Amino acid sequence: MNRLFSFFIFSAFLTLSTGCAKKKVFKPTENANVNKSIPKKEPQAQKNSAQVSKYSQIEKDENYLKKTPTPTPTRLKNIYLTFDDGPWPETTDAILDVLQEYEVKATFFMNGINIKNHPNIARRVIKEGHEIGNHTYAHKDLTKLEDLKVSSEITSTNKLIEALGGKTIWVRPPYGAMSKRVDQLIKNQEMMTVFWTIDPMDWQKKLSGARLLQRITSHLHDEGIIILHDTKSRTAMNLPLILEDLKAKGYVAKKLSERKTLPGLDRKAFTQPQFS
Repeated sequence: MNRLFSFFIFSAFLTLSTGCAKKKVFKPTENANVNKSIPKKEPQAQKNSAQVSKYSQIEKDENYLKKTPTPTPTRLKNIYLTFDDGPWPETTDAILDVLQEYEVKATFFMNGINIKNHPNIARRVIKEGHEIGNHTYAHKDLTKLEDLKVSSEITSTNKLIEALGGKTIWVRPPYGAMSKRVDQLIKNQEMMTVFWTIDPMDWQKKLSGARLLQRITSHLHDEGIIILHDTKSRTAMNLPLILEDLKAKGYVAKKLSERKTLPGLDRKAFTQPQFS
């Protein structure tokens, strides 16, 4: 009887011990499953950090790409815009529109025959505060004309300008062709010869807008006189870029009457640059 009772006690003890052992083995397995089901926070934090860094770089790149205005130099320089051969339909009007938008005044050397054919455009030039110069009546080489014909080319154009309410004392000879004889004939009419110092040759047929701008900017100098042609659509189209570039480089565009001296026959300022 004692042996049977001891057997039952021993069996109960084994059962209890086995249960405790199983419970101790199960707990680690259960904790491992729980850990697998919970997402790790550390990689997520790293991902968010990477995203922030990425967006910061995008913002940095966008700020870099933003155009910043070119600082205007402390000392402003003077430049004088002149236009030859007009007035001409469409192109002269387009140029006047741009000048009005940028609040710039210029000087137009007009041919008498074009004033006669397009008087309303010439009137607009005067009305909007620009100046008119004499570019002869028919745009002929004055050095190849007789004295009376030279004088006629000038006086006939002066009369057309005065009929519109304008007045000028300047003559710009076509092609820049000049001689002491012609210069004296101009002085005899109490007028003066005016040339230029920067000639981008905007009349060339295959000249691109970028090349036109480069030719001007590469020869810029204080008190420079730029010669352009208001008969050329290329010039009208690129005038905003020219004015923007002049402003960025610290130049103020003015009328010829605001210049202290003008490059005539007695000055070496008149040059004909050679462009490729």
